[in-house]
Amino acid sequence: MVSIFSNNNLFCTNELVKIWSTVSGGAGICDKIWQINLVSGSSSSSNWQLYNVNSDTLRLENLIEQYPDINRIYIRLKYDCELSNCNIAYSNVISIDISENPEVSLIISKNPICRGESVNLQALNCTSTIRWNNVPLENQILLSPQADTTVIASCQNRCGIAFDTIRIRVLENLELPQNNTPISSSMRAIIQFSALGSNLLWFESENQVEGSASPPIINSPGTYTVFAAQSNGTCIGPRLRIFTTVYSVLNIQNQNLSFTNCKGNSAKMTVEAQGFGNIQYKWYRKKIGDMDYQELFDGVDGISNSSTHELGISNIG
Repeated sequence: MVSIFSNNNLFCTNELVKIWSTVSGGAGICDKIWQINLVSGSSSSSNWQLYNVNSDTLRLENLIEQYPDINRIYIRLKYDCELSNCNIAYSNVISIDISENPEVSLIISKNPICRGESVNLQALNCTSTIRWNNVPLENQILLSPQADTTVIASCQNRCGIAFDTIRIRVLENLELPQNNTPISSSMRAIIQFSALGSNLLWFESENQVEGSASPPIINSPGTYTVFAAQSNGTCIGPRLRIFTTVYSVLNIQNQNLSFTNCKGNSAKMTVEAQGFGNIQYKWYRKKIGDMDYQELFDGVDGISNSSTHELGISNIG
């Protein structure tokens, strides 16, 4: 009679399974032949093959390396004695499951993150169910923590349990910068937007992704809107809307430098000015012998249209 026993029916990475035998009966010289089957545990299977000879105890080591694609093997002992075909006996069959020790490693899409941002965590190398902070979930999760958070992933199988931990740092929100750009100005020189804050980034629109460290420059009249935000190398704060209007400089485009007219006739002096907004006109006269210019008013000394761009004169002067 032949019987075999094992200290464990599960083989894990770097572990040892020991199988020993007890034999009774048999005549003559007998051999103990250990056999292995990678397909079936049936005694009538044709897949039994030699594994070891003449050993009372069988030590199973490095099974994962020997059989990388097999998760279960079957072992039996053949007891073969000489002189008689009747002196062959087979032991019971023992099945040994093969499993690697659990592994898990975490990768994170970004760390630290800004408050309000989402971060993706992925667990790798686990062949069983992943538990996130002891909650079974998919191998990949999306989190939006509002404060520093520690995430623990565990992977468990029959060989044990493995852990990996990541601490997610959540940075505080940045404040709005302070506007330092005048709401309006005249186009006397190149104008540059400005604001008070740290590591400012400038955007042409509220949804623009990439900002510029250089503030926009204005070199023509018009109404402009830009956005400014503080940054710290990781986070970009809320965007401040800054708008300003740049006016054209008032200037004289065309005017009469001098003209002569006959006594008693009416005359008109014209000037063309250009600028932003409503242009108001005032006319002044300095006669020969006068020390200063005097403002002209309608109805005085034949003056008319003194508040327009076309002055009417109907007198000597």
